[in-house]
Amino acid sequence: MAHRETGYRLLRGMGLEIGAFNAAAQLPGSAKAEYCDAIGKRRAAALFPEVSPASLVNVDHVFDVDEEGLSRFESGSRDFVIANFVVDHLANPLRFVAEAFRVVKPGGHVVLSVPDKRFTDARSRSTTDDATMQGAYENGLTTASDDSYLQSLTGSHPDLINASPAVRTHAIARARERRESLHAWTSPEFRAFLDRVLQKLGVAAECVYERNGDETRLEYFSVWRHSGQPPIEPTREQTIAANERAAIDDASADAASPSHAAPVGEHDAG
Repeated sequence: MAHRETGYRLLRGMGLEIGAFNAAAQLPGSAKAEYCDAIGKRRAAALFPEVSPASLVNVDHVFDVDEEGLSRFESGSRDFVIANFVVDHLANPLRFVAEAFRVVKPGGHVVLSVPDKRFTDARSRSTTDDATMQGAYENGLTTASDDSYLQSLTGSHPDLINASPAVRTHAIARARERRESLHAWTSPEFRAFLDRVLQKLGVAAECVYERNGDETRLEYFSVWRHSGQPPIEPTREQTIAANERAAIDDASADAASPSHAAPVGEHDAG
């Protein structure tokens, strides 16, 4: 998408891309990303048979961002973080935003995009309210409830409202396995949400490039320059758990296949 490529030209150095799935950012020669996601390439291919396995990116770090944030990466260690169609899939979006800006150096960039629900099959879904987001952040939520998935599913598939318990249970399990979208916003709603979140977190950042759904007919896309903040460090327990998972996951990645890819990304935009 041309509007994304324009934004990517602002990026330099070494960064992370979360949930690239089958649509990795087309970066300029001055920038290089390591890919992070929740499952490996073989698992992704099995869960998403509609996606060509050849199109899936090679994931460098396999981990669940809802469970551990970006705690395996040191504060101020990256020049950029990219998360396209990721925030809407997370149980705890505020925590992810905090983590993205924590690992980015002052002067670096955070790229965030979400589907604009007016242009997807989520158009009838309710916007996730701030109280829900705040509660997830304050309670350290690491996984979404069945009710959250059901609310999201029935917004896009109202036939599930009157479906049998067995059908609904199967739909929820499938959505959880595929890490499908939990939240929905219009472009103005998501921009306002980001402004409030950054203020609450004490993050000093400037939006240096953005395009909204009226322009893209699909998404809100933005690039934020990080001006600096007091670091929000992961807890000791989070760091220990992240290091243990990293050792296990990286060993599994090397043994299982040449590469891994993951589902928290662009598969759910339609």
